[in-house]
Amino acid sequence: MHWLLRALEEFALFRRGVIASQIAINVYLINLSFKYIMYATEIGVAGTEVVMVVGAFHAPQAVVMGYLFKVYSQKKEQKQYGT
Repeated sequence: MHWLLRALEEFALFRRGVIASQIAINVYLINLSFKYIMYATEIGVAGTEVVMVVGAFHAPQAVVMGYLFKVYSQKKEQKQYGT
């Protein structure tokens, strides 16, 4: 795990690659959620249950994406302003 944190801190290309992979995972989750929503509406599942399931899919991904963006923007700002 230490090598991953070091790579995220020091290498901009690696950070961009990680963010790009997270975006790809997010696109996959959106596609999966859309398929689930279409299936759930066909069988008559209540809307609140569908929202809770879709939220459970996207909450962990949103947290990871937010953390990665925070690390990326902090390191970019440190290099730009030299702080």
